[in-house]
Amino acid sequence: MTLLGKVAKGSGEGKAIGFPTANLEYDCSVPPESGFWSCRALVGVEVARGVAIVGRWTLGNGLPSVEAHLLDWNEDVHGKDFAVSLVSRLEGLGDVVGKKLDASEMERVVGLVEK
Repeated sequence: MTLLGKVAKGSGEGKAIGFPTANLEYDCSVPPESGFWSCRALVGVEVARGVAIVGRWTLGNGLPSVEAHLLDWNEDVHGKDFAVSLVSRLEGLGDVVGKKLDASEMERVVGLVEK
């Protein structure tokens, strides 16, 4: 599944723990399944791999949130056109729904993608 949209300004909580995320504003008719996903993101003409966190909260349009942490990426993506392809679901969200991101949890999940 590929989701198209723009990157919205977030709270900065991912950046504060060393795992900045791009918060996607999108619309689609079939919502993605919640969980941690390996993903590919298209920013302009650049492709990056990463981890997407789907469903920690609900967007104003009723769809699950999508936050993408891009590996080996240092450029600002806010306000840019953005596409996230959810490649494979790594695992469910467990108890992170509605909670702040935890650095150790993100480090563990990123490790699953980097294998």
